Amino acid sequence: FGPATILNFRYGYTDTVANPYDQPAGVAFANAVNFTQAVPARDGIALGPRISLSNGYSIVSQVATPCGPNEGSDFHLDLIKIVGNHTIGVGGMFYHIYDYSDGWKGPTFFTQNATAQDGTAGPTGFGPASFVLGVVDQYKPWTGNSEASQTLNWDGAYVQDLWRASKRLSITAGLRYDVVFPANYHKIISSLDVLNGQFIVTGPYPAGGFPQATGPSGFFYTQYNGYEPRVGVVYQAGNGTVLHGAFAVLDDHNNTVVQENEAMRLSWPTAVSVNLTSLDLGLPQMYLNQLPTAAALQTTTPVAGPGANPNNKI
Repeated sequence: FGPATILNFRYGYTDTVANPYDQPAGVAFANAVNFTQAVPARDGIALGPRISLSNGYSIVSQVATPCGPNEGSDFHLDLIKIVGNHTIGVGGMFYHIYDYSDGWKGPTFFTQNATAQDGTAGPTGFGPASFVLGVVDQYKPWTGNSEASQTLNWDGAYVQDLWRASKRLSITAGLRYDVVFPANYHKIISSLDVLNGQFIVTGPYPAGGFPQATGPSGFFYTQYNGYEPRVGVVYQAGNGTVLHGAFAVLDDHNNTVVQENEAMRLSWPTAVSVNLTSLDLGLPQMYLNQLPTAAALQTTTPVAGPGANPNNKI
């Protein structure tokens, strides 16, 4: 628009995929131990049971945690104008994100209990011997629709002024403001409000006794507290010496996107993280080739899983 006025538009797109998982045991092995009913194959990945043995033996890991595609589209618009000794800038950002991740496993634990005298926890018995018998002490699967397929938007705007107070002194002052919206899971999730113990369900689930949602659809509330002031000073003290000083307040856009959302993807009523323990004390209750099916572990009864603060600040 002229030598003193510049309008700048930028667009960026990112696409990342990471699929860390153990070498799958395969369909043949999983079928041989009836494991496909307990933890069905997904995305062509047929895991076997994750096996842990007591008495100092290493585990055989079987975990899949695909991550991606994760896509981001960011739009930036900046207007810069020089007025005397001031360079004034205003601008805004819109960021649309699609984030996919998942994780499933079927850990089994074999201890000395099953081969110990009277089925106790020791000192007799041997973990590998219990494994040969197929007697499980603990079973902790992740089952159901455990994926996090999220879409969300971030919005931000800023204004700043670079003032050249003298040939040696420049002062920059600015304010950025962000609004962070909760993610859309595209499914019903649940979690505990860690501040008051309320059980929050993000959508109606009449079969479980919730004819309507008890919290926001994304669990978290939109955050409007994204004020980020910043001040910077540059002073040329001499031909070879420049002093810099700055103060800034930065928020965390990712605060409710990464780990807390990751934990809640594995929540009732669509998924469940099960923790069955002490299964081989006395008379054994569960065997490796007779693990409960994934469908049997799903329940319409509310199950509390991870917790978070729905008003978590950025």
